[in-house]
Amino acid sequence: MNLQRRLAQAILGTAGFIAALVPLASLATEVWTPRHPVNLIVPYPPGGVVDFVARAIAPTVSKDLGVPIIVHNRPGASGVIAARSIANAAPDGYTVGFGSPSTHMVLPAIGMDTQYDPIADFTPLIKLFEYVTVLAVHPDLPVNSVGELIALGKNPATELFYGTPGSATSFHILGELFNQTAEIDMTHVPYKGGNDQTIGLVGGQTQVSFLVLQNVLPFLDDGRIRLLANFADTKHPAIANVPLIRDEFPELSTDLGWMGIFGPPRLPAPIAQRLAKGFQAAIISPEVQDKLRDNGLLAIGHIYQPGEFEQAVNSGQESVKTITSALGIQAN
Repeated sequence: MNLQRRLAQAILGTAGFIAALVPLASLATEVWTPRHPVNLIVPYPPGGVVDFVARAIAPTVSKDLGVPIIVHNRPGASGVIAARSIANAAPDGYTVGFGSPSTHMVLPAIGMDTQYDPIADFTPLIKLFEYVTVLAVHPDLPVNSVGELIALGKNPATELFYGTPGSATSFHILGELFNQTAEIDMTHVPYKGGNDQTIGLVGGQTQVSFLVLQNVLPFLDDGRIRLLANFADTKHPAIANVPLIRDEFPELSTDLGWMGIFGPPRLPAPIAQRLAKGFQAAIISPEVQDKLRDNGLLAIGHIYQPGEFEQAVNSGQESVKTITSALGIQAN
């Protein structure tokens, strides 16, 4: 199995992984009722995709749980700072946060000193949503297709810089896979989140970016960003005229990523179950689904069954190690 296919299966959301996410079994008869506000840790700065989702679901989660949901942005280290906050929190149900393939598969697999175990130090609650990834360029770049970008990248006189939300993220891996597949050598520029990444592209600090559709939507109508390709398997209505990458590079066709909600380790089953159901109620509500769809996101809402996330991480990390080693991606 080639590296690209293994990447798609290991990190970027496969049918097998989705199928593993089935409703949580009834682990306890008692029902936990929160008495204090619940802190929701976001691993990126305000204005990005994850922050948008956090603030979109917070009112509905709050209504379901009966207590306020307080959003805390803790960006940095490709999500590791936020993940540590979750891992070190008290297992009382009052601190949860977002996790991703980067924080739970990629970074531990490449040897980054995360200071947490991606399995033992968390209680996985729910796979919340997936997002559409696009290949975007600055409008001054004289290309209108992936083929033209590759041709420009092969010109020895051309130096191209591509942005991602952070080093060793799934987007970084995708960028290096694109380099390898296209046989070009764009230079990676990591940012602290998708919002800063988008600003860098609009401002011309990078010419190319692998990023989430939601970040670029405000800049498409006035031409400040141009889209070359959609990495999903199917077209999104907001960008129906943008070609699918699978038409030219089938091995790179994938729904790039997912985000889940995690609690600290040893979270009692009644608390985990109640929190998971609260977040599920929010993400599948028609109002939230419409918000996500309008912003290029896909609501999932699959509650994790005990043991399933551990299986996914164990199998995923082995493939990640092979892929990142071949691509030369290492922990900073």
